[in-house]
Amino acid sequence: MIFNRWYRNYRETMTRSQLRSELYALVHGQKDTAQRLIDLEQVRHPGHTESWYLDKVIYDLRRSA
Repeated sequence: MIFNRWYRNYRETMTRSQLRSELYALVHGQKDTAQRLIDLEQVRHPGHTESWYLDKVIYDLRRSA
């Protein structure tokens, strides 16, 4: 529970550019792949912020690894 709160606060402080850099690292620099994953989440979950989509894609990639 404490970890979840810490993690949520940590993610809120990260900028979009930091999130984007993390995502690019996870997809080994393949920016087109990263953008496709973001686009897919935007279709599945419309109406969220860019940071939310970046965080969701990163979370899903880390979870499936």
